[in-house]
Amino acid sequence: MLWDSIVRGFPIGAFFLAPYVDARGVQQSKYGQASQPANYHLLDGQQRSTAIALGFLNAWGPASNKTTSEDSTSRVSAVLWVDLAPADEKSDAEFVFRVVTRSHPWGYRRSNAEVTLSISAIRKALDEGFRPAMSDPKMRALPPHQIPLTHVWPADAEAPVPLVFVIEALMSDETASLDQVTDKLRAKLASLPFWDAKEGSWPAIRQKVEEAIDAREGIWPTLVEHLRASATLKAAYGVPALILPQTVRPDSGLQADPLETLFIRVNQAGTQLEGEELMYSILKSSWTEAPRFVERLAHRLAHPPRLVMLATRLVLAKMQRNNDTRHPAVPGVAQFRRLVHGQDKDRPDFKALLTDFVQSEGKAVFEEAKKLLVDTNLPGGEYALPPVLAFELAHKSPDVALLLLYWVMRMREAKLAPTGITEDQRRRLLGFLTALAWFAPDADNAVAAVWSDLKQASPATLPDFFARPAFEKALQLGQNDKLLACPLPTPEVLEAVVAVCVTKSTRHGGFNKPDSDFWSKWRWYDDLQQTPPEEWRRWFEQHVDHIWQKGDGVDQNVLINKRSEAWGHFSHQLWVKKSLLLYVVAPEIFLTR
Repeated sequence: MLWDSIVRGFPIGAFFLAPYVDARGVQQSKYGQASQPANYHLLDGQQRSTAIALGFLNAWGPASNKTTSEDSTSRVSAVLWVDLAPADEKSDAEFVFRVVTRSHPWGYRRSNAEVTLSISAIRKALDEGFRPAMSDPKMRALPPHQIPLTHVWPADAEAPVPLVFVIEALMSDETASLDQVTDKLRAKLASLPFWDAKEGSWPAIRQKVEEAIDAREGIWPTLVEHLRASATLKAAYGVPALILPQTVRPDSGLQADPLETLFIRVNQAGTQLEGEELMYSILKSSWTEAPRFVERLAHRLAHPPRLVMLATRLVLAKMQRNNDTRHPAVPGVAQFRRLVHGQDKDRPDFKALLTDFVQSEGKAVFEEAKKLLVDTNLPGGEYALPPVLAFELAHKSPDVALLLLYWVMRMREAKLAPTGITEDQRRRLLGFLTALAWFAPDADNAVAAVWSDLKQASPATLPDFFARPAFEKALQLGQNDKLLACPLPTPEVLEAVVAVCVTKSTRHGGFNKPDSDFWSKWRWYDDLQQTPPEEWRRWFEQHVDHIWQKGDGVDQNVLINKRSEAWGHFSHQLWVKKSLLLYVVAPEIFLTR
């Protein structure tokens, strides 16, 4: 919609700028002249400015055309196309602009640019489109995320051409006729590595492109006419820039300055910001480079506000005294504002430490934590979580994610490789984390219960930290005999419990009969939620009672009640926790595998 508005001469809103201040940092340009000195901070309009610049990025051009040090023929992160076929009648757009990205090299749906393609459409794009058009057998064998964007096109498009080709054809001679512009576009299209492909779906698309640019009426001549009429290329099409006055107020760590207020209002989009989102806006108002570095911490491990809060708590843990073994709590908004503005008398260097951590050590800490969760190539790869479950763990159980990150940080401080642990050590690590994330009634306090042990662990014991002693510490009852973590029975105990349920005289006796209709009718939740089974009690007496009876011990009535509570919680989680099912079946259904 943005480029459709630009081409048609519609306003696209104002950019908000503020005078450059060293304390807020330099925002590295994604597409543009990064060598030019910074005079302003771009506060609002980053996405629009990036989308505009994307139209001028030639992924097929010479190296001098590339705009960042990371760009190369194979590393361009996005390419913008324009479909020379008419827009859908139901759409209010006149032109259809399409983007392909590293994560979605096949693009998005033509009817809705925010909706991804179906699995079948993606497979069709790969198997009938891109790969048949590739002349290099090695490139055909590449996984989707490694295919260069120079060798793909938006799959759900009728007559797509790179927008930059159109712009360059017009910019080369502003007085050129439509025929001359068409000839220049045709010459540029011939440079596409798949232009002359004879296999797959591309030849039919190429024919539609040629028909579209040969037409004297329709989208192509209208596009050229609109670009010229709006004088986009002569810079007559303007975008207002609102410049805010200098707003740094280092003397106030409690009140929001105008720049912070702007960030909060811009980011909330009509919704009241709270918690992590609000604190992320506060950080961005003080450090404009924050989004670039935060997004590098761990791709797809969590949303930026959650990453910032996890990084904040890790830095707070690093700043604790050696004898302070408390688990770092989530700071409140007022406290975070004081920390960022250097107004916390106990931690005046917090912002410097946080920015340094995010830019350096933090990237490795988060990346290694993510590998431990999802990498199937490391020892113990058969136990790795699907990426969606790793994201869920960081999203729904932040304290569990924090425990893993702090362990990685401690391993690195001890000069040990976190990803170099053995298969058995990784299996126990993943079991420990998922036991808390999926089953613990109070995962936050369960993590707090083992935090001091992790902080005080010697380097020699760190690789084996996620073992029985630490889990038994998490299993201890909290204040007022509160259940923190949930005891998990062995598969043999659970099998025995289920066997008793299904072989009762009132049942079908279908436990050993896979074809019995018992399985489709059995409401196992109702059965398991009844009085805790005898098998559970016997297992508890052998493996859990001694944990709960440490110190002054636990009243027997309390013990019986806690066994019942633990069983009810465990069986309930078996019923409601879809993560368990996904973890079991995911290896069979992952497209990426």
